[in-house]
Amino acid sequence: MFYTYFLFQLFLIVLLSPIRWTINLIVRQLWEPFEFNRKVFKEDPKEYLKPYADKLKEKLIGNIDKITRAGDSAKFISILLVATNNEKVKNAFKSYVKDGKFYRKPGQITKKAFSGDMFAGYSYALLHLFYRREFESDLYFKKEIIEALDNSIFQKPYLQLKSYSKTADRGYLLRCFFMNAGHFLPVLVSLQLLYKLTEKRKYKVYYYLIFPIAAIDILINPTFAIRYKNYRYMQWYYVHSNFLYYYTLYKLTSNPIYMYALKFIYNRFWFNPEFAALMEKDPDTPLLYMTDYTHQSKEENQKAERILTKRKVKNLKNILRRKPAEYEEYTQILPPRARKNDYQWEKAMDWNEWKETELSGIDFLHIFYLGEKYIWVF
Repeated sequence: MFYTYFLFQLFLIVLLSPIRWTINLIVRQLWEPFEFNRKVFKEDPKEYLKPYADKLKEKLIGNIDKITRAGDSAKFISILLVATNNEKVKNAFKSYVKDGKFYRKPGQITKKAFSGDMFAGYSYALLHLFYRREFESDLYFKKEIIEALDNSIFQKPYLQLKSYSKTADRGYLLRCFFMNAGHFLPVLVSLQLLYKLTEKRKYKVYYYLIFPIAAIDILINPTFAIRYKNYRYMQWYYVHSNFLYYYTLYKLTSNPIYMYALKFIYNRFWFNPEFAALMEKDPDTPLLYMTDYTHQSKEENQKAERILTKRKVKNLKNILRRKPAEYEEYTQILPPRARKNDYQWEKAMDWNEWKETELSGIDFLHIFYLGEKYIWVF
């Protein structure tokens, strides 16, 4: 039954491609660059960073149980695992999978399902475990991951992440009609991980049945975002998840199509320190962000509110939904000391939201880890 369903979905994807390609060719042109001013950042000697990172690491690992109960926690636990390779974090990471399904919150049946954004982070961490040869020493977890990914593709409802939830409202691996190339990424990552973990040819066959059409979409427009005059269609978390998916796919396959996508997103969001560090380029930008981050405070948040300029723009998504569309953004990218969130690098970086959660600080540790590994030495 799956084979019929899969081929029918693939047929519809190909059939609807001209519509999708036309939309994305237009959307690709609707872009104007962000304003970035280094002068609003505070630069300190980098020697301050390691003690700050050690303190954050101790705090976050100590709060690991609370972190697993936070929203979209699987994505951020995964990134924390990459940044620390800590055994306690690793155990928390593994607790999101059991008996062929994913937990949104370990051990709980939740209303919402395990999402594609969570899987973007989770697959990014699986990539690191694979290259650290962790699966060779933990065959039980390897079996759990293979079963969960295989079930998500081949068990009903087909091509949807299987999770312990009351609804199947998200976590789609592939759908016949969608807006952009990003919707191909979860199934491509799943199939590549399954092939790497099992070496079974069937996963590679399915991957190459999907990849040619996905490659065209990626070349036309790797991610869906509009920033033109005073109109916006900006889902920062979606762009961030796409970047993690493309990074994982590139490391698994070395396919230049995925590197093209990474460069495309990086060229638009070059000021994102995580993107710069993962691309192993521009060491000054991650360092600039980290030294500023150490000054993070509510006072700095309030100061930004007073001295930085805002403008009114319109949300195209809300216009299409006939909802109030006007909102404010800052005219430039804000320094991290004035912002606090679950994870800064996936939130709107032209806004100074202040939200203290158990997840705060994982963003800094990830940049610090990438800096130590790829860019500079402390």
